[in-house]
Amino acid sequence: MSDRGTPLRQLAAGLRRRREQAPPPDPHAPPRDDAAPPPDPVAPPPPLLTTTALAACLERAQQRCPALAAGLAGLDPEQQAVVCSPAPALLVRAGVGSGKTTVLAWRALYHHLVEGLPLDRLAVLTFTNRAAAEVRRRLATLYGPTPPPAGLPWAVGTFHAVARGLLVRSLPHAELPWRPGFQVIDEAEQELLWDELIHRHHLVIKYRQQLARRLDDLTRGADGRHGALKHPDDLEQLAALARAERIHRNLLSFDDLLEAAQRLLTATPLTPPLGAVLVDELQDCDLRLLDLVRLLAQGGARVCGVGDPNQGIYSWRGGFADVFAEFGRQHGCREASLATNYRSRTTILDSARTLLEEQATRGLRSHRPPGAPIVIRRRLDPFLDATFLAGRLHELHAAGAPWRELALLVRTRRQAEPYRDPLRRAGIPLEESLGGRGLERPLVAWCLRLLRAALALEPLPQLGSLVTHPPARLLTPARWTKVAALLPAAGPLPATFTDAQRDALGRAAGKPEQAAAVLELLARVAALPRGLARGELAATPESLLAALDLARRLRPTSSRYGEDLAELHRVLAAACQHAATTEAADPVARLRLGLDAALLGPTSRLVPDTPATDAVRLLTLHASKGLEWDHVFILGANEGLIPLAGSWRDPLREAEERRLLFVGLTRARETLEISYHLRPDGPRALPEPSFYLRRLPRELVRWEEELSPPDPVAPPDPVAPPDPVAACPPQAGTDPLPATAPADDTPAHPGEVVVHPRYGHGVVRYADHEKIICDFDKFGEKTFAPGCCPGLGGPPTS
Repeated sequence: MSDRGTPLRQLAAGLRRRREQAPPPDPHAPPRDDAAPPPDPVAPPPPLLTTTALAACLERAQQRCPALAAGLAGLDPEQQAVVCSPAPALLVRAGVGSGKTTVLAWRALYHHLVEGLPLDRLAVLTFTNRAAAEVRRRLATLYGPTPPPAGLPWAVGTFHAVARGLLVRSLPHAELPWRPGFQVIDEAEQELLWDELIHRHHLVIKYRQQLARRLDDLTRGADGRHGALKHPDDLEQLAALARAERIHRNLLSFDDLLEAAQRLLTATPLTPPLGAVLVDELQDCDLRLLDLVRLLAQGGARVCGVGDPNQGIYSWRGGFADVFAEFGRQHGCREASLATNYRSRTTILDSARTLLEEQATRGLRSHRPPGAPIVIRRRLDPFLDATFLAGRLHELHAAGAPWRELALLVRTRRQAEPYRDPLRRAGIPLEESLGGRGLERPLVAWCLRLLRAALALEPLPQLGSLVTHPPARLLTPARWTKVAALLPAAGPLPATFTDAQRDALGRAAGKPEQAAAVLELLARVAALPRGLARGELAATPESLLAALDLARRLRPTSSRYGEDLAELHRVLAAACQHAATTEAADPVARLRLGLDAALLGPTSRLVPDTPATDAVRLLTLHASKGLEWDHVFILGANEGLIPLAGSWRDPLREAEERRLLFVGLTRARETLEISYHLRPDGPRALPEPSFYLRRLPRELVRWEEELSPPDPVAPPDPVAPPDPVAACPPQAGTDPLPATAPADDTPAHPGEVVVHPRYGHGVVRYADHEKIICDFDKFGEKTFAPGCCPGLGGPPTS
């Protein structure tokens, strides 16, 4: 190693030795006498209400609404105090499983039914439609013998849904460039618009797969550069063109919704002002969302924010660590805490707590007794893991567990691919919720986007791409040509389609003879709004399916044909139900608003929700947040996946990876099982368990070997079997490792710094007696023989 790299390597090695030699903190040990205890940022604040004051509030609730009082009686004193607190601004640090959404819903009901706050002066902002639906359900249930004449308040929903409701009620407005009848486009539709502008204006855009994140960074004030980009590309020009095009076509993205709502509230505050604003999942808010809350609360509204700092896992969406401090500073909040977990057994909660700093989980306790130990299994590869998993799921189901109480969690969407077919062939009903906005089923999303494009005031730029590039489980245009002759003509194409566009659509379909089928569908799209306007077509799921002949365009040989058709019918029914309740006079405008509401409202699939069928859920760890099941399986918990490779270089990212696994572990109520693979599926995954798993208490974990017979051609195992004594670090209150443990004589250790003459500074990521893997940042990972690693005894070989 060069002289320049030697001090860095020595420093890294010293830090590693200090970290390994230092005993883990004992959460049960008393504070030392020779040093002041460290500050506790999450120490429980003093009680919000005295016992006498709380009893008076409950008595008042009994007099005003006995049904509400009966519900409050089922809460613990901490929860009751949060619901009934008269504080003008309240910040609640609620631990995992402590009933955050339940408390939020009861506080909204208390404002309305006990304090007399009208529903139209109440705002509840959530991150998930499931939470919004829970608040609405409770409001509808306890409002009284008859529902409110005007329906439930417009300001109960996700941040984007509330922003849309505000704009629908308030447009037109001189401060906004958009017009009434605007349409909301999701990420997939926005990407199609970007592609059109890039080709039309001949823009040079690098790192196209990261385009959405780069544009989002640009919106937040960063320069949008990525990777090894040394000179700016045309990113800023694309952002300006896309915004101008959205304004011209009267389209709003999700970011536009927030921006327009903030501009509207800044120019014209609500009249009358809101009386209360409640915020769920505060830890996931960014500065834009906090600004929206502040503007909604102007005029003297009482504010309450509820969240868990230990579940902040969306920094890549703009969340930040000081969100609680910023929220408290803006509103002058009084703080409270909810520390009792009612979800997970003590075994699961105590194991999950070891992933985080002791101060972050101090006071968090489980209301439930201990249960079975956490099982960690070693598998050869994901396929054999799926084979075993199918039998395990059937075993649990036969023992009485409903399919909907079983969940499979993965770190990345790619990890889910090897599990789908083996589980379905084994008869496991599977419902996927792999995160990301937009409808979960690409087929249903395509149909909904096609309908929304048909009802737009102007043809959307992505209409041609939608028609010529259907998803996998729809028939291709080549197949449409075989049935085009059997379909009656639905009318001429819109005048805005020129001959050149017709020819382009025909060429895009693949072959000239396919143009007839493509143009036939476009003719049906053009005829749809005319039929609605003339009253010839009713806004029902059946008529919409028939108008575009969507049912016949599905691939009937697909194993999920019935599920696809049922899901499409459900989404259209939700859109038509919303359309029937809108105030617009034009039937086309009503259905257009209904489709937008289906995308953004409580019935949308923007976020994972309770499945309509009794099925096992397959989700990413991010998508599992806010949900819970009796039995949870975390799949592929390999080093390089949990945490993701490269995250250890950034302390903030590494801390978020630990919180993400903490969220995954605490989704389980009864049992938790984890697997890792000797042949992992992932370019940067290593054949060893995540080092996070080694931090779990040995007395609460059972390590199991590979149950399937080894592959005769499999390479030798690069890691020792995860013996629960040898593989786990010593925990507080347990015996240390035996003194006869073999010495570590590997030539390098993870975390050591190396210097390569070509790749520059790097860090050892993995090392054994056969290979050393070093990460060189933008150059990626390079593999060396032990005697040829730069700085460790010889010249580089790669």
